[in-house]
Amino acid sequence: MATALQQYGLYWWNHYELTFPEHLAVLFCVTGWRGPLEEAAKQKNPTKAFLEFAKIDLKSKFDDSIPNPKPEEISLVFNFLIGLGHSLEAIGLYGLSINELLSKARKTGDITHVKHAIGIDRTVVATPTAARFIAQSQLQKDHHALNALFKRAKPHERRRTHSDLRHIERALWECDALKTGVPKEVIDMIVKDLGGYADIADAGKNIRQLFTAFRKDATI
Repeated sequence: MATALQQYGLYWWNHYELTFPEHLAVLFCVTGWRGPLEEAAKQKNPTKAFLEFAKIDLKSKFDDSIPNPKPEEISLVFNFLIGLGHSLEAIGLYGLSINELLSKARKTGDITHVKHAIGIDRTVVATPTAARFIAQSQLQKDHHALNALFKRAKPHERRRTHSDLRHIERALWECDALKTGVPKEVIDMIVKDLGGYADIADAGKNIRQLFTAFRKDATI
């Protein structure tokens, strides 16, 4: 943990250079939840066991009788939590955390992944990965890429719908409703009942392509 902090600093945007599991691991270390997490993993229902522990632990932290932690400790935890919060939003939209989007950008050289990450959290431009892509774009005089990076807005209504559809796809997949493709009943539900698509002739094709992309790209 100390090595990671020395290398990447204390601010949340630097933690995006860690892998997502490392990001979570350091967060659990600084919150003192590493041991309870390991114990919860041994239980019959690990998720329930950990949530029960977290509920009690968080309640105790707000008890006035408990001494306040040092300001630097609070700052460290909050910075990790800020980064985690942005990554959870990225997972909802793209199936990848911000850490993983930047990792994919480094591996593929595709600036699109950096644009997606900046769309969630503009501080991504301060990361070494984004700085590398920005420098390349400047050297290549690629003004289109630079404009796309810095004009990226927060998720609008269409992207929120995209996020909702990703959650729907995940739920349907886990209950074996999509093992043989996307049935007409699912398309009708999304188009007519949920309003996820306009009722147009190619809605079925678009939904099938979108769900296929979700399956291909998602890692979590």
